[in-house]
Amino acid sequence: MDQKQIVLSFISALDRRDYARAKSMVGGNFSFTSPVASIAEPAEYFRQMEGLGIRYDVKKAFADGDDVCVLYDYTIKGATRFGCGWYKLDGGKIVSLRIVSDAPAARP
Repeated sequence: MDQKQIVLSFISALDRRDYARAKSMVGGNFSFTSPVASIAEPAEYFRQMEGLGIRYDVKKAFADGDDVCVLYDYTIKGATRFGCGWYKLDGGKIVSLRIVSDAPAARP
């Protein structure tokens, strides 16, 4: 499976709420960064993902070596937003995910 397919399979697993499958695709040093959160532990990332139940509609994916960029609409709690995820892979595992989106910024 090439890098782009790994990432698309990861997103598909999250969309189906197949968290066991999604967890098998990330490295132990996985980290997540967004405009509103940074998570350095895979277990915490998946705990939060299970609570959010995000749905994805992938629009386009690009790969450049171990970097994959995915453009998608995602829905959380009935609100759909546009986002972009930058996935970095190492040894066939996703080791980091950085997202940007049109979601409103967190309020203090």
